Amino acid sequence: MTYRSSIVILFLGWSSSQLAAQILCPGDSILDVDAMRMTESQLSAERINFCLDYYRNFPKFLRKIGTLQKLGGTASYYITFPNCLKEIQGFILKQDALLRKAQWTVTIADVGSGHLSQKDVDAAFDAYETARLKFCDYIKSSYLSD
Repeated sequence: MTYRSSIVILFLGWSSSQLAAQILCPGDSILDVDAMRMTESQLSAERINFCLDYYRNFPKFLRKIGTLQKLGGTASYYITFPNCLKEIQGFILKQDALLRKAQWTVTIADVGSGHLSQKDVDAAFDAYETARLKFCDYIKSSYLSD
């Protein structure tokens, strides 16, 4: 087994909760932020599964309340619906950054084996850093509905 395939297997062996637990935006602790601002730690696989279940069941919820006019008076619509959209978008951005981090790691291993150059490592790092900053900017500018 090559060094590169060992890294890929190691990375793929991590659970989604271990990957989601990686902190990409240092200094983003719950103590440092406005109470309604989204934090990186909120973007767990469990929370995203809750949101996906919420959207899967939303048609049943609509049938249960009977009319769209009644929808306007429900907290579920005004709070959960937009918050879940924000959280799913944040989770996707984080997963993109984590994927690019893994690609950068594999690229570093390939340089050691002579398959790629430092230029390739730099390009992979730039792609990772761009995705990470995009995610961190999203987190810093996203506020949850109340």
